[in-house]
Amino acid sequence: MADTPEVHKVWIHIKPVSRALPTGQVAYGFYTLVDGVVTMTDAKGKPATDEAGKVYTHKLETNDDANIIAGRLTRQLRDALLGKKDAPPSGFGAPLNYPKAGIY
Repeated sequence: MADTPEVHKVWIHIKPVSRALPTGQVAYGFYTLVDGVVTMTDAKGKPATDEAGKVYTHKLETNDDANIIAGRLTRQLRDALLGKKDAPPSGFGAPLNYPKAGIY
């Protein structure tokens, strides 16, 4: 019987602290690291999939940090599960606030 890989937990910020959201908003994900491959999982280590059955993995490069990569994969998986396929990065699409023209 093969050893079960250790399941790690990662937290990501979804929304920053604001007056409307004094604590901000975070999401978390679980992942395993086996032979240099980060795989998103559930809390028990079963690979997590989106609606299309895609498994979220990443082969680590020399200077990659598994926790940072897992955070990115958590965001991608979360967006896919929420139906935000190919969603732009946070902050894009928001109104641009330009200073009023004239002498200051």
